[in-house]
Amino acid sequence: MTDREMLEKNALEVVCACQYYDLMDNIESELDATLICIVNRTISCNICKE
Repeated sequence: MTDREMLEKNALEVVCACQYYDLMDNIESELDATLICIVNRTISCNICKE
């Protein structure tokens, strides 16, 4: 498994339910930096604030 694949897997595991399907649809185009922020929980959801 590559670092990118691991990053995508981790991001999908921790992203909130509000953003899960949006991330799933667009994960290949997301920047590594954005995925890292999701994994580190430094990006919060505008809907549920998680």
